[in-house]
Amino acid sequence: MLTIATMLRDIPRLEAPQAELILRLFAARDDVDRLVSLVQDVPRTAQYARNLHSDPYSSRMWRRILVLHAADVLLETAGVESVEGTPYEYCNTGDSYATTLIYNSETDQLSLGSWADIIAARESCSA
Repeated sequence: MLTIATMLRDIPRLEAPQAELILRLFAARDDVDRLVSLVQDVPRTAQYARNLHSDPYSSRMWRRILVLHAADVLLETAGVESVEGTPYEYCNTGDSYATTLIYNSETDQLSLGSWADIIAARESCSA
């Protein structure tokens, strides 16, 4: 289970309030009222949600997208990317070996790592 302490240890530029908010947003991913309220604490994500043509809170998939968008904003990364052929999405730091936030859609879990680690693990499994 991902903790604030682990996030602060492994992502040096991250501060406790941002780490806490990321975990609170993720915990609220299936609680629409709570998620709507928490998203307001990330103005860029709140604006993103308002600009969508349909209600992003009505879909489980879109609620996860909002949570990852907010994490991207809070981490000051360069967008959320996916690793083709895997269930992983990550906040793009611009450095394939930098520790970042990773979401696994199969397990619905957050973890820390690098996308280079995901590729290396995938290649070792297929070898």
